[in-house]
Amino acid sequence: KIQFSIFSKGHRNPQGLVKLENKIFSSEHGPQGGDEINLIVEEGNFGWPLKSYGTRYEDGKSYKYNKSDKNFVDPLYAFVPSIAPSALAKCPNNLKNFYNKNICLMSLSLREQSLFIILINQQDNRVQNIEKIKFGKRMRHFGSNLNGEIFFDNDAFFISTDDLKILKVKFLNFR
Repeated sequence: KIQFSIFSKGHRNPQGLVKLENKIFSSEHGPQGGDEINLIVEEGNFGWPLKSYGTRYEDGKSYKYNKSDKNFVDPLYAFVPSIAPSALAKCPNNLKNFYNKNICLMSLSLREQSLFIILINQQDNRVQNIEKIKFGKRMRHFGSNLNGEIFFDNDAFFISTDDLKILKVKFLNFR
């Protein structure tokens, strides 16, 4: 027997979910462009398929919606053009401690072949900064422990790539 309820709706293709500081964040594929970083709120409607910062595949036109409709939750950030996010996780302690006034997240990408460091203001949930670190590989997953949380080995973490490699990454002397 299974019991479930709908927590939020209007998601196109979530690729990463992480709970951090009692907040749930997601990375999500948009259509042509419009990939999103979202702060998930209970009973929130994130707009898909009526609203997106991307464009339609068949004709390249924008998504039109009634801007006076207050029921949609806007993304914290929309990537235009698309980066094709593939995973989302909290930052290792050495980064988190450096950015201690912000929520620090990491996102992997397929199209951009990069790791993104995303800093979010703790008070107003605004994206403060996004830093792209190019690896030149389609990056798929963060290594996780038995609880499904990112696994850290003395601030190092692991990433699987589409070219059948596992990368061990550690930020040394960051900033």
